[in-house]
Amino acid sequence: MTKQKLIILLVLYLVSTGLVYAFSSQMAKGKGVAQTQQATPTQTQQHLTADESDTGKKLLNISAQEPRNQQCPINGQLFTVTEKAAWEKRRPLAVMIENSPDARPQSGLTHADLVFEALAEGGVTRFMGIFYCDVQAEDTTLAPIRSARTYFVDWASGFNPADIAMAKPMSRMLLCVKRTRKPD
Repeated sequence: MTKQKLIILLVLYLVSTGLVYAFSSQMAKGKGVAQTQQATPTQTQQHLTADESDTGKKLLNISAQEPRNQQCPINGQLFTVTEKAAWEKRRPLAVMIENSPDARPQSGLTHADLVFEALAEGGVTRFMGIFYCDVQAEDTTLAPIRSARTYFVDWASGFNPADIAMAKPMSRMLLCVKRTRKPD
């Protein structure tokens, strides 16, 4: 190939890449990604109300007189001795939760002790909730669960080590999870 043909191919490649990027950016904006930043307080209250009403059956019998003086190691919130005894028998659970406009409202996210949010693809973010202390007292529904990204696995590996829940685990991701696992 001549030098002139290589330059023409390079220019065509750069122009087509730019057009694809511009098109996908416009498509993401058209699907409501930009609209999510302009949510009204009423929409936010409806989201929280739908999420908080998603409580399940009681898992622990906690006396109303039992003091909340046990600090959660992840977020510092105070819990009872009964709840602490329950969480000390388990590892934290890292769950990937979708954040596309069509997936809202999510279930159980308000029960996470810590939430990470990162860009997944197409301008849409994904949450990783760390569930440890606040999910001990009652059954909690978590949805919609999505696949993890490698950076989420890296972040979750710092939590004692966390168990990771994701949808459609790929073999490459499972290998990454196994490498970050510490022996029990």
